Amino acid sequence: MIPIYMDISGYKVLVLGGGYEATKKVGRLIRHGADITVYSLDFSDRLIELADKGIIRIIKGDVRDFDVVSQLILQCDLIVYTVPGYRDVESWVVNMCKKYKKIHIISTNAEITQAALPVEMSLYGLRITVFSGGKSTLVAMKTLDLIKECLRGRNDIEILLEAMYFLKVYMKSKQIPYKSRMRIYREIFRDEGLLQYVERGDLEGAKKYVRNYVDSIR
Repeated sequence: MIPIYMDISGYKVLVLGGGYEATKKVGRLIRHGADITVYSLDFSDRLIELADKGIIRIIKGDVRDFDVVSQLILQCDLIVYTVPGYRDVESWVVNMCKKYKKIHIISTNAEITQAALPVEMSLYGLRITVFSGGKSTLVAMKTLDLIKECLRGRNDIEILLEAMYFLKVYMKSKQIPYKSRMRIYREIFRDEGLLQYVERGDLEGAKKYVRNYVDSIR
C-alpha cells in the first residue's frame, strides 16, 4: 500500500454503516469537501444531526440488500465499509468495487482494504500521518503524540518550509528551467546563509536571501 494524498472535494462518497466507525470516517471526510451518503439500518445521533443540517444524506437500508447497495456503489467514487460481522458482505463489496473500479476503504478488514484513512496532525505547516496497517490506531495516535513532543518548539521547520516554497514560486515566476530549479533547490537547502535566517526565525529575511541568491546566479 503506497501513501498518497488525494483531493476528494466533490467526490461522491458512500459510507456503509451508521455506527461509531462510520461517524468517525464521516467526520474526517466532510472536512475535505466530500459529498457523502450514509446507508445503514441505524444511524448515530451525530449522523442524524449532520443529515438534518443538510451536510450529508442518510438512506435507511440493509447492507445485505445487494441490489440497492450495488446501485449506490455505481453512483459513487469512494466506498467506505464499516459494518462488522459480515465477512461475506465485505468480500462482495470489495469485488463490486474492483469490478467498477471504485476506491474502497474496508474499515473492518485491513487485509482486504484498498485504501485507508490513517491518523494525522498538522504541525509547522506540514501534515504528518501514521499508519499501523490496521494493527492499532491507538499506537498510531501515541506515535503522533511522540512526534509532536519531539518537534515541540521547532519553529525553524515552518520558516524553512515557507522559505523553500517562496523559492519555488519565485523561480517559476522567472521561468527558470526545471533542471536548474532542481539544482538550486538542493544547493540552497543546505546554504549556511539561508539557515542563519531560519534559525533566527526571520522569514522575511529568508525570502529576501533566496530571491537574491536566485538573481545572482541567473
